[in-house]
Amino acid sequence: MEFNPREAHINTVTGPFRTQRLEISLSMVVMAMATVASVPRWMGARADNTWSLAYARLAMNGQPGLGALPEPPKAHMRSPLWMAQEAVELGAPERALALVAPLSESESRDVLRIQGAAFFAMGDYRQAIGAWEEAGDYQSLANAAALAEVKGSFETAELAYRGGWMVDPAAGTLPLANFLLQIRGDPVAAEQLLRASLPSNGANNLNRLRALGLVLQAQSRWDEAIAIYQGALNESPDDLYTLSLIGQAYLDGKNDSARAQSTFERMISLSPSKGDGYFAMGQLMASEGKPEEADAWFLQAIDRNPDNPWWWVVWANTARDSEDPSLALDIYNEAVQRFPDYALLYFEMARAYQLASDGELAIQAIQEALAYQERPNAWFFVRAGEIYEWAGERPQARSEYLSALEVDPGNTSAHQAAEQYLLRLDAVGD
Repeated sequence: MEFNPREAHINTVTGPFRTQRLEISLSMVVMAMATVASVPRWMGARADNTWSLAYARLAMNGQPGLGALPEPPKAHMRSPLWMAQEAVELGAPERALALVAPLSESESRDVLRIQGAAFFAMGDYRQAIGAWEEAGDYQSLANAAALAEVKGSFETAELAYRGGWMVDPAAGTLPLANFLLQIRGDPVAAEQLLRASLPSNGANNLNRLRALGLVLQAQSRWDEAIAIYQGALNESPDDLYTLSLIGQAYLDGKNDSARAQSTFERMISLSPSKGDGYFAMGQLMASEGKPEEADAWFLQAIDRNPDNPWWWVVWANTARDSEDPSLALDIYNEAVQRFPDYALLYFEMARAYQLASDGELAIQAIQEALAYQERPNAWFFVRAGEIYEWAGERPQARSEYLSALEVDPGNTSAHQAAEQYLLRLDAVGD
């Protein structure tokens, strides 16, 4: 079993309640200044203004207002929201809820957002999701879903993804469909969701059609997938990504190299200054066992777009898999100069050093891969175990396989591989 980066599911996660300090400071300043500008000049207005400006001054300096200022004037209508927002940021969600409790009947979206953030911080995810749904706060729901998914809390993730979809179907359909396909392993549910979303006319129809095609591919329904991609192409005839999906479907699903090649050549003719068509041709040549021709196409692609790290990885992998580790290592090392913190480069480079029988550099490369992961990937630990086991360091190999089982909860194939390798170690002994 091998890790396939093309199938990897990666999310960038920002906690829904962990608003950046700068953003909070700026929002507080804006609210404070707006309060000062809008308060009429009757009795008490001066006190409100004075407190608002003092709070804004602390926020601009990145300092907490809670505890640093006296209680705000009772007539100051926005102060509970400011202080509650800050309380969540400072890890005091109970205080935040108490501050906005007198405002809870107002059904203010700001109150609901803060309540959602506080409930989430307290681990009451259902109440948090309910508050954000009522507030129509899609972004907090999306962030909560991504965070829960990374932690392996798939029930919470699905609730949040579905909440985001209900609040904003245009934005929420694709993330929910991706979750259903990649995590739940339910392409039928993903297909139903995407098909139901298509009748609504909108800018996202192109993306939804392409996603539907990928869902059909996952079910090996290649003819239907190609027909869906053709529908997407009708919406945007010169779209290179859609054309690449069509070409890959012909290549991978229909074993029709001629149609794949004509599709990739069309990509080149449409946009000769871009590397997409050249890269696709390189993949085609590699699949046909023509590494030298693949190398020439990849080089043309990289010349046109040298800042795509994935293309460098595929180029180097092709050389490595054609039993030319020297060329592969040259490409990997040049790529590392451009992308020194791209974990996947080191992950693949470790295998190349292993094939070149250089245990020291193979271990060094896999250690770099583990260090630069954006989020723990079980396959990285599996490969680390393989490298250490090959190098004769079985205790360290065992440690890496065990680490693979502790991370990346949705990655069942990597976990199965780690379990198999642990059984193998048990059979031979450390």
